[in-house]
Amino acid sequence: MLNKNKLYTVFITFLVAFSFVCFVDWNSRYEKPVWDTVGGIFAPAIYLSETGFDFPALLAEPGFPQAGPNVHVYTPITIVTAAVMSLFNGDNKAIYLSLHLIQFFLTGMLLTVVFNLSRSVFGIFTALLITVAVMVFPPFLIQSRYMYMEIGGSLCVMLAFSNWVKHNYLWASIAAIAACVVKSFGLPIIACLTLLFLLEKGDRAKRAIYIGMMVVFGIGVELLRWMQGTNMAPATHNDYISYLVNQFHSRLTQTPDLYLLLLVLLLGGTWYLLKNWNTFRSFVSKAFDPKDVMTEQRIVLGGVLMVAAFVGFIITVPLSGMGFYPLTRYYIWIWPVMVITLVALGSCVGGGLENENKRRGYAIKALINVMAVVLIGFFWCNTSGKYYPNYGKDITAFSIAERSMEYMSFNAMQSSLLKSAEKIDDRDVYLNLFDTFYTSSSMMGYVDHPKANFKNIVTYHTKQADLSEYPDNFVLVLSNVAHGGQYMSALIYKALKAPDIYEVKLLDDYNIDGFTGSIVGISKIHK
Repeated sequence: MLNKNKLYTVFITFLVAFSFVCFVDWNSRYEKPVWDTVGGIFAPAIYLSETGFDFPALLAEPGFPQAGPNVHVYTPITIVTAAVMSLFNGDNKAIYLSLHLIQFFLTGMLLTVVFNLSRSVFGIFTALLITVAVMVFPPFLIQSRYMYMEIGGSLCVMLAFSNWVKHNYLWASIAAIAACVVKSFGLPIIACLTLLFLLEKGDRAKRAIYIGMMVVFGIGVELLRWMQGTNMAPATHNDYISYLVNQFHSRLTQTPDLYLLLLVLLLGGTWYLLKNWNTFRSFVSKAFDPKDVMTEQRIVLGGVLMVAAFVGFIITVPLSGMGFYPLTRYYIWIWPVMVITLVALGSCVGGGLENENKRRGYAIKALINVMAVVLIGFFWCNTSGKYYPNYGKDITAFSIAERSMEYMSFNAMQSSLLKSAEKIDDRDVYLNLFDTFYTSSSMMGYVDHPKANFKNIVTYHTKQADLSEYPDNFVLVLSNVAHGGQYMSALIYKALKAPDIYEVKLLDDYNIDGFTGSIVGISKIHK
């Protein structure tokens, strides 16, 4: 009966969480795919749906750098997306609605896991605040509206963390493997669980089997990605210090709330672990008890190590020689773990919520709740990004704009440019990499049908910034500074520097909430 009651409680909790997500995100239910969703998920899914799920043929196709469909082939969301596309056979509204509902479902599951773990340790009111804080954090809120992988990855991480806290090692291992299947960011989760399994006492043989299972499956999935061989870009930074300063640090400064909380967790958590290490050496073998203050310390240990492993992975990936950008949305994988760990850390530093000093315990709990309410209020007021640092919207990349609802204005600008460019039939139109993905199929939602005169500026010519490589009359669509936008700027600059040879005309332009783009025609003057 108790198990049935627990199952019923979990089901009701999920219904409430799912309803909350739908309420918050309902206006996005028909949004078309944006940015990496088009290249990473929709491109391979469309290929699979149109070829009867011909995986061998897909693996023979070009990858992301060439605007090909051979990108995130092995992640489950690609398979699900392809199945939905096959089911609705080109009905974009039905496809988008179904895929968004799936994301809402996954988000509801994630919030349910967050709430159940938090309630068992901190009580129902604090658990509610933690759950809402997780959801309304702007970068997380944006990902819950996408049809992409970060929410699924975050769910797997949260399941791994929650099950480890509760000593459910098998399910923690399975969740970590699932995270690897979703994306390579599952690797630091496996590394973290391996260390945590080794730290604990008792039943080491069984945990050793789980470690072997994680390592074998995790490396196996990653080897499949390496064998795919189409999406490994060379390093794009001159040196490692340049990456740390201009990418890792610089991108985090665009979301100072995330950066600050990350620093508080890593620095404060490390200090607390070192100060109380003798305690941690003994507590790791204790059984899970929701009323035991040691559970909070267990959360601090696991949370700090898991977040540190994830951030360490992001920091060290460029050392492998691969091109990598530490995008803000990646941190969504560990965001729920961060929030729960921060609350546990605050509780532990103050002596525990159920410490012998009851007044102090109540005061600490009240302070934590007040801070959570303040964070929730700030997050909700900042969904538009108005309290984030200003940046040059005309020179930024989409990956920065997706820190908040700003992405909608950016995407509206891109959509308007492509609709305008779709009317051009008398000359070649050069697009950046992502606009090439956007216009590759009507299922992307940007054009009515692919156009033969649309060319990917990144791959169509050998010397992309050399005017002599181009026809006498052509058009450039400038919707982003990167992924080919730099070549367009160089071409326009060179044409303007030679007014006796080239004529440059502004054919159309858009400015939507500060995000600007233009369509520029370049013609050779014949005398």
